[in-house]
Amino acid sequence: MVSARNGIGGSKDIFRISLTSTFRPEVVTLVRGKVLDAASKKPVAATIRYENLLTGEEIGVAETSPIDGSYTIVLPSGAHYGYRAEAKDYLAESDNLDVTDRQKYSEVNQDLYLVPFAVGQSIKLNNIFFAQSKYYLRENSYPELLRLVRILKDYPQVEIKLEGHTDNQGDPQLNVKLSQDRVNEVKKYLVSKGISGNRITTEGFGGSKPIASNDQEETRKLNRRVEFRITKK
Repeated sequence: MVSARNGIGGSKDIFRISLTSTFRPEVVTLVRGKVLDAASKKPVAATIRYENLLTGEEIGVAETSPIDGSYTIVLPSGAHYGYRAEAKDYLAESDNLDVTDRQKYSEVNQDLYLVPFAVGQSIKLNNIFFAQSKYYLRENSYPELLRLVRILKDYPQVEIKLEGHTDNQGDPQLNVKLSQDRVNEVKKYLVSKGISGNRITTEGFGGSKPIASNDQEETRKLNRRVEFRITKK
């Protein structure tokens, strides 16, 4: 609290008081960035949607600036969120942020990318999660997978290839098997939701196609991913 009255310390005193939990503001994380075309890196006017990944509940919707594609969203602590941009003729690469245990206000800068909806384009499924060194899907993967189901149902002629990747830790042959098992599990889920298995091929590459350094965990985790490539439209 700030006072402009004459006081002990001069004309402007700052006071700190303790608030009960009832009156304390909610702890939040502010996420800001830009929405960009993944190929050209130019800004795109888009809608931002964010959801609770565990429940699948949509928490909010925001619009980007039509001038520079910038966006800002506010995520209350206590959940694992997914967020993505949507625009006509594009496919979204979602992102996520776990603020389940965050106790203080924080800010995150995160650009979001949109991929042109065309044959040959590859989209990372950033919001798919597996148990460590296993191929079992975690429940917070379902919102991302259900969006892919909707795309495949909305565009019944589209065919895709699921590609699995790991980091370079451990036995290379086991990594290839793990990456293959993971994309097979994703295909199994899609088929269980009514998508024909004939429209989906799979391949596991293990750690042979890194997109980041394997020297540190912070970058190594980027190599552990599932992507889908559009093979027919």
